[in-house]
Amino acid sequence: MNNLRIFSIFFLLATILSAQEFIYPEDANYSNRFGIRALGAGSNIVALGNSKVYMAKSIGQSPFEILDHRNASVPYAFAVWDGSGWTLEGPGYVNVKDMVVYGSNVIIAGNFTQIEGQPFNYIAGWDGTKWFSVGGGLNGPVNALATDGTNLYAGGSFSRAGDTLAANVALFDGVQWKGMYDQGEIVQGTSGEVLDIDFGDGGVVVVGTFGTAGGVNASNVAAWNKSGPRWTNFSTGTNNRVRAVTPTNAGTVIGGDFSRAGGNDVNNIALWDGSDWKAMGNGSNGVVSSLSNASGEAIAFGYFDDSPSRKIARFRGGIWEVLGGPDVTIDAISMATDGSNVWVGNQGAKMPGKTTGNLAMWDGSGWNAAGNGIGEWWSNDAVKDMVEWNNELVVSGRFGNAGGDSISGIARWDGQQWHKLGEPFSGLDFAWVDALEKAGGKLYAGGWFSDIAGTGSANIGAWDGQSWSGLADGVGGKVYALGHLGNDLYVGGDIWKTIGGNTQYYFAHWDGTQWQSVSNPPGGIIYAMLSEGQSLYVGGEFTYLNDFTTMNGIAMWDGSQWKDLGGGVTGGSFYTKVNAIARGNDGLYVGGDFTMAGSVSAKNIARWDGSQWHALGRGVDGEVFALYANGDDLYVGGTFATVEGDTVWGLARWDGSRWQRMGNGVHQVKNYSAWPTVYSFLGTESSLWIGGNFSHAGVYYSHSIAEYSDFNLVTALGDEDPAPENFALMQNYPNPFNPSTTIRYYLPRASEVSLKIYNSAGRLIRTLEKRFLSSGTRSVVWDGKNDRGREVSAGIYLYKIQAGEFSQTRKAVLIK
Repeated sequence: MNNLRIFSIFFLLATILSAQEFIYPEDANYSNRFGIRALGAGSNIVALGNSKVYMAKSIGQSPFEILDHRNASVPYAFAVWDGSGWTLEGPGYVNVKDMVVYGSNVIIAGNFTQIEGQPFNYIAGWDGTKWFSVGGGLNGPVNALATDGTNLYAGGSFSRAGDTLAANVALFDGVQWKGMYDQGEIVQGTSGEVLDIDFGDGGVVVVGTFGTAGGVNASNVAAWNKSGPRWTNFSTGTNNRVRAVTPTNAGTVIGGDFSRAGGNDVNNIALWDGSDWKAMGNGSNGVVSSLSNASGEAIAFGYFDDSPSRKIARFRGGIWEVLGGPDVTIDAISMATDGSNVWVGNQGAKMPGKTTGNLAMWDGSGWNAAGNGIGEWWSNDAVKDMVEWNNELVVSGRFGNAGGDSISGIARWDGQQWHKLGEPFSGLDFAWVDALEKAGGKLYAGGWFSDIAGTGSANIGAWDGQSWSGLADGVGGKVYALGHLGNDLYVGGDIWKTIGGNTQYYFAHWDGTQWQSVSNPPGGIIYAMLSEGQSLYVGGEFTYLNDFTTMNGIAMWDGSQWKDLGGGVTGGSFYTKVNAIARGNDGLYVGGDFTMAGSVSAKNIARWDGSQWHALGRGVDGEVFALYANGDDLYVGGTFATVEGDTVWGLARWDGSRWQRMGNGVHQVKNYSAWPTVYSFLGTESSLWIGGNFSHAGVYYSHSIAEYSDFNLVTALGDEDPAPENFALMQNYPNPFNPSTTIRYYLPRASEVSLKIYNSAGRLIRTLEKRFLSSGTRSVVWDGKNDRGREVSAGIYLYKIQAGEFSQTRKAVLIK
């Protein structure tokens, strides 16, 4: 196995333990990097601070949430993006109108009077571990928050702040609330509702629906200077409501639903030039509800390009430019800026080639998403298979985007972001890729698509590292599984292929040049294959071969004939079938939907030791779709919720003698058309990757793909056979071992073979092979005994092969 550079990024647990509690200790092993963009649907409020992005749900929206061990919702008030992953903070369901980072704390405000049963008056603070009261709160709803780093300002519809009279706007100095008034005057605040607060000409600028501020006539916009203290107006203000305000290099900009500002006609947006309000180009043809700035330029949400849809636009050179072009529509709720980038919390976004979800970031040249999940929220999108290719993770499945980019069916992960793997499906309405297989230096992809890279090959194609190619005209139907013998590819599924005038179903053979018939294939849909030397194990929904020979769910193909495995599997809740096959230390594992393996009661999972079937405890209580063997461990995924009475939610680990949980498993939030399902695993040197249809893994949002760090890859036998022209002796597996180990070797041509075991002193211990053998990959098991049948002591042993002129020696370690 290559040293995969992309799987070595670790996440800091210390920063999240107090915020998002783990249900089980194993939940700490899941990564938070693969939440879907903006963590699903709903309109969002956004704030920036401490080099992070904070996002809360606006009033009336479903909260951010995790599912606990009972699959019950646990709501959280807001989510935090640290540049690579999402965590949830602030337990509780809260109606939020605005939020701001105040020092090291997060302040939320809105129309709420309690959080988690505790009283909070329309405003609350979160210190990273608990909620706290902000000076006793206010006596009415809060619409807007702002901070200058020292003081916190709140605006809304209230008459008291803490113990202080405060008309619709107030200041919190870190200890107590204070009214905002003119020196010598007792009139405080504004005469009507405050809708937004920011900083600009004259100090703290407040806007809303009011006629006076302090003792000053100020129609809907006013400024308060603390050093006076005093209120000032902006000329005669506006003739209607002002909803938003932002500072720019040119001056203060306001937006709303007004047609006059000062002495000038304007179109819902205006700029204060120091003496009066000025129109900004043609303005907006409708309400402007949100404002921000980037690099000193105004950014507004309104009607700017004669479109019936509102757009986000930048004011530059006297005109409004829609950010991203006329085809971009973002229904903004709030905006926040770090000076150069603008983050937009929204309730819907449409843009070519990108899916940002309900949080989008403009970086000055394009829109970006925050989240590396795969697929769409509230969908049946899923990762179905995974392989390592050129030191990168390649995933396939049923999805149309990855990390916010339009990528269909297959994607590669470079450790930081998702990319297309060439252009296999350009111009297609959809493409599903259910199976991947490496063979003969190529990566094969099979699924359900009408063409690949313009080759005319349906449902199957090959990637050589540079470009995609077809396999003649492909196959009909849907491909669910791929396998290989040597360089020859085998294709399985609900497929058909006509060869020489005869149509063959479910199973097809590609020899690298053309399609070949397969003698007597299984008579049902094939869902799984495992390639192992000159043996190809095939699993699916069949009970017989084409000639009606009984073959139940699992069979072995050696390239010329089929072999039964102890009567196969039978029973099942709907249809008897095998969905997954894996080779472990002690045999072949199969998983699916069945109740019997041979004559043994085995619930959806079983082990074949080469002569008989064995159950794995009492099995799992639902269908199995994925298996991955690593040393003595077997990872099992599917649609099951429990294992032997323990709630595990789709994931479990068999340690050779009993079942172990993998934290809180996987969950699917509010998708009533899809049950959380694990379809695939891939082990790397630092992580176990999990693919399927789910929204959460452990306690983190993790959409369709998850990374689990409590995993140490055991040296494997090798993913592919050696080059066909070379002899090879592979490393034994497992190593170290107890009590037995498997030794594989490859013969490019028929040879007289000798395979012997020696102790560290060079004394012959055991002769495993001494015979003439035909070409191919061979394997033999050493049971840790000498030629007399006695167990040898623990230590280092050498095993040596001699085949013709070829000779090679390797070490094996026996432990006890």
